[in-house]
Amino acid sequence: MKTPIQITKREECMKAINSLYLEVESSIADAIKEKVVDALLEADTSFLQIEDYIPSVYSLEKAKKVSNDIVKEVYRAKNIFPSNFVNQHEAYAVILEEIDELWEEIKKNQKNYDLDAQRKEATQAAAMLVRLLIELL
Repeated sequence: MKTPIQITKREECMKAINSLYLEVESSIADAIKEKVVDALLEADTSFLQIEDYIPSVYSLEKAKKVSNDIVKEVYRAKNIFPSNFVNQHEAYAVILEEIDELWEEIKKNQKNYDLDAQRKEATQAAAMLVRLLIELL
């Protein structure tokens, strides 16, 4: 159950987010994401649900699937390589390797993209970024 303070903060946060969406055209997804992230960083968002801040330019089902796939990949990779990154340099090297693998998939036959392979590589890259973020806490 939300406390009155949480409800007030939640309402304030939602108003701020809604006003930000009005300032930016919905077709400019990157600008929306930046403004949403800025607003969320300024607010106490521990009581928000993902549904509260995924912009309408994204399908909530797709966003949840992507998030779930990334979390699964973080756990899969952690089971294979249980140790933390030795340092941020190693983390960067691993992330760069995953980005390079994504780039290789993108450069393959450009008339017939293998979107599943690209999603797999993008998910692995995102998972390594998430893993680094977790280890930086």
